Amino acid sequence: YICPDGSMAAHVSCDGGYYTKAPDNLPLIGPVVGAPRGAYVCAGLSGYGVMASNAAGELLARHVAGAPLPAAYADRFLPERWESTAYREGVASGAIGKGYQI
Repeated sequence: YICPDGSMAAHVSCDGGYYTKAPDNLPLIGPVVGAPRGAYVCAGLSGYGVMASNAAGELLARHVAGAPLPAAYADRFLPERWESTAYREGVASGAIGKGYQI
């Protein structure tokens, strides 16, 4: 940085924040299990939040509007996957992969 007197000065800063993700590294997008009807979640985008936000928002909007969901991947992001004991155990053991890097 250039100071008012024309000299140069170093500026050091540190940023921090939370890196939110689910253990399977897949986001949670869809209706919230056990919550009142109309409760939805769009979270756990890990470090890809800004890049994935448009696609995640579109998928969430489809859930809210009752529109057809993309068959290729929408079910992979449903929060209800964590209701399955087999799924949780599979993620914990490594039998179920760590998802996509979105």
